[in-house]
Amino acid sequence: MEAKKIDKHVYYDMYLRHVLKNKRVLTESIHKSKAEKAIEKTLFDQSKNKASRGRKHAGRMCILRRFLCKYMEAKKIHKHVYHDMYLRHVFKKKRVLMESIHKSKAEKAIEKTLSDQSKNKASRGRKHA
Repeated sequence: MEAKKIDKHVYYDMYLRHVLKNKRVLTESIHKSKAEKAIEKTLFDQSKNKASRGRKHAGRMCILRRFLCKYMEAKKIHKHVYHDMYLRHVFKKKRVLMESIHKSKAEKAIEKTLSDQSKNKASRGRKHA
């Protein structure tokens, strides 16, 4: 009789160990799948964010190009400057674009005054000689 009780306990103990082991394996697999789902979600969010970033940049470029068109129509910039600025995709903000336009206009004005001065000096030298 006692041998049967011992066998029952042994089998029951083995059964419990088997069930607990399977339960642990199942919970690990559930947690693993949760982790994998979290990773997939973050990757999806990142790709979604990249796409929206691209759309924002395209919209910003459209606004800046429209701004350039208005500047050219108002004859504030020459068509060559317009073309150079239009092809450059460097500018992210309108203020930076305006500053670069003003800087290029100032550089051209300085070059023009210097060339005029050199022409005047050359013409004076020829007259006196």
